[in-house]
Amino acid sequence: MSGEMLPVLKLAKYAGLMLFAAGAALTFLGEGERLRQRAAYVVAAPGYMATWGGGMVMVGFYNHALFSGWIVVTFLLMTAVMNAVMWSAAAEGRRSAALALVSALALVGCVGLMVFRPF
Repeated sequence: MSGEMLPVLKLAKYAGLMLFAAGAALTFLGEGERLRQRAAYVVAAPGYMATWGGGMVMVGFYNHALFSGWIVVTFLLMTAVMNAVMWSAAAEGRRSAALALVSALALVGCVGLMVFRPF
């Protein structure tokens, strides 16, 4: 992959992350079960896949170790948020403010790990 593609790849990854965050927020805040399910399945899930697909290509481009601490922790946090989103959307009455807050904090932590790569 050439160096000219890197900005496009970063854009795709962070657009996927924004799509995932928007779908998660709409899943927790939306009115009506059908809207929340569409937000989870049509918005959040493709955003999750775009984020991780772009991230894996970037790992190869930058020659990072796939099992770097920040990658593993980010994967675990994002997967936990994805599971919370899907679980909340699956049936009426499952969403809660506490679950939304924990998911939002985990998502902010993911972004911080992706940007700063502390370990």
